[in-house]
Amino acid sequence: MPALEDASEKYVRTAYVFPVRKKDEEVGYITTSAHRSREPVLEYSTGTSPTQKLVSAEATVAQQADLSAGHPIYTGGIAYGLEVGGSQVLNVQDGSVSHLRAGSPGELQFTGTDSEHRWELVQDGTYGEDRTYGTEGISPTDGNLAGVPVWTETDSGNADSTSIGTGADSWNKWDGCTPISASMIIGFHENVYSWQDDERESIIDRLHQKMETNVGGSTPPLELVLNLDGNVSGPGDLVASPMVDGIEDYTEGDNDYSASQHINTGLEFVMSETEQDSRPFMLNLTGGGRVEDYPPDEDTYDQHSVCVVGYNNDGTDIVAELEIHDTWDSSEHILSYGNWFAHSSITVSAD
Repeated sequence: MPALEDASEKYVRTAYVFPVRKKDEEVGYITTSAHRSREPVLEYSTGTSPTQKLVSAEATVAQQADLSAGHPIYTGGIAYGLEVGGSQVLNVQDGSVSHLRAGSPGELQFTGTDSEHRWELVQDGTYGEDRTYGTEGISPTDGNLAGVPVWTETDSGNADSTSIGTGADSWNKWDGCTPISASMIIGFHENVYSWQDDERESIIDRLHQKMETNVGGSTPPLELVLNLDGNVSGPGDLVASPMVDGIEDYTEGDNDYSASQHINTGLEFVMSETEQDSRPFMLNLTGGGRVEDYPPDEDTYDQHSVCVVGYNNDGTDIVAELEIHDTWDSSEHILSYGNWFAHSSITVSAD
């Protein structure tokens, strides 16, 4: 393993994947960070481990004459891949191939006080213990934001080129849950209403492009940035968030936007964003469940982004339910808090 400060090296170790075994059977895995710049535990799952999927991916690559297997690549979140030549990476989850952006490896630093605090807990053996969430100054009553549009996309797809707005798009029919969720946040700040079809579809189309959403509607949560000629001053030079970057690159409105990604946010975060800061935020789910008003045979959210506009509780300071716009239709839905395996949130500020 090359020294981290040696920026001439192409690869930097970013994560470790440990299998979880019960007797002789592998029953899951845990992914931990190789650097203190990120959360100590990046993912835990009872599914098939990425190392097992790598074996299958390598076998698939070996059968193709134009590809050769290289290093395993971790690009953040639950994105595990296999280098297949040049800057291409094969996603071991779905078999898709994407390109890594250019960047430069280097020494990572703390990304925030939460990350640093959790590493301290790891070192003194208290990581994973119950955490107390404060709600001082926040009313323990239901909270809901007014004026957040609720919509889905309605334009067609598979065109030769994209017509921004109500015209057909060059990708598939589905624009993607992430750009649609973000579009409702932008629409809130830009005072766009659901009945303004061209304005609505224009925001969605532009965010689809700016977030690097693929033709099937999936948006990468994080990307490893490789630029061997650049200088590294911190973790931001190594990891890019197309979701965050896409929102901040939206310049077609009346506001300038800044966005931040938060991992495994707590209950007080929901109340603070919707009541104190009076703004909707995006919730990105891994292993998301089903909302209360959907029938039992309806699909669960699984990997999905929604726009959070409020919360309900039982008269205490515990958030029991989230009020969401889920991008699948133009209705508001109720999702039980914690009805997911893991999550991250993206907050948006308008200036």
